[in-house]
Amino acid sequence: MSTQILHRPLVWALLALSGLGLTACSRSKPESYTGYVEGEYVYLSVPVSGYLASLEKRGTHVQVGSTVFKLDAKLDQKSLDQASALSQSAQDRVSNLSGSRRHSEIENAQANLRAAQSTLDLANSRLQREHALAAQHFVSELALEDAQTQQRQAQAQWEAAKAQLKLSKEPIGREAERMAAESDFKAAQSVTEQKLWLLEHSTARAGTEGDVVDVYFRVGEWVPAGKPVASLLPAQGRLIRFFVPEPALEKLQPNTRVSVQCDGCPHPIDAKVEAVSTHAEYSPPVIYSKERREKLLFRIDARPEPGAFQLLPGLPVTVVLP
Repeated sequence: MSTQILHRPLVWALLALSGLGLTACSRSKPESYTGYVEGEYVYLSVPVSGYLASLEKRGTHVQVGSTVFKLDAKLDQKSLDQASALSQSAQDRVSNLSGSRRHSEIENAQANLRAAQSTLDLANSRLQREHALAAQHFVSELALEDAQTQQRQAQAQWEAAKAQLKLSKEPIGREAERMAAESDFKAAQSVTEQKLWLLEHSTARAGTEGDVVDVYFRVGEWVPAGKPVASLLPAQGRLIRFFVPEPALEKLQPNTRVSVQCDGCPHPIDAKVEAVSTHAEYSPPVIYSKERREKLLFRIDARPEPGAFQLLPGLPVTVVLP
């Protein structure tokens, strides 16, 4: 009886340890699925054709606005220079027709008006005097008529001088002529802008930071308009693509955070679910899992957080669900 009492604490301790062991074994591992890294490439091209003058090498890391490739644009530059010269000539013609006469011509017209004014004042004074003398019968009617004629001539000369001064201050060209010159200038300006656009678009610049993954031409080759010359993989142009069965969809809604593991990754990578497929599909051949083969799965795309370790496209990964 005493022996059973002495061993009872030991039995309780063993039972407690075995219970802990069973609890630890009953804990299931986090749910995970295999997948791969998908690259979202940007294919760079220009809307003009020409010989390839320069091109960045494969693997070059470029910043926003960096030149990736450039076409030989000497002919476009010559065309732009010609269009600019024609536009400047048209603008000068508009300015010339819209401007008034030279300052010396205006001064001459002003002097003629002052002289005509003096002549008119003199003629008016003489006419008044002749009228007074004619009323007293000191002059003949012929003398009065002569004074009136001179006054009318002086008045006409003054009006002509005044009209000449007004004309000298107005634009040289006629209204229709000025409108035609302005239309020519607008047409020349449009051609200049077109040539400038072509010149600017003969150079392809990176719209985002990334790496030059591949090139499809060599320097000196003819590049057709719109043909991709290089492909760029943006820094944020990587997706984690994996497939899950229907029961796992409730855990993987957009903006759900998952953890990504891969061989060679220094630490797990945080990613956020970006898109969930709306239809089921068969397991792709890149997933070698007998349990999932021949089953309908749903595609999930997750975007790594900014600043994460740069994964290589095609790299197999393991996605751990929260």
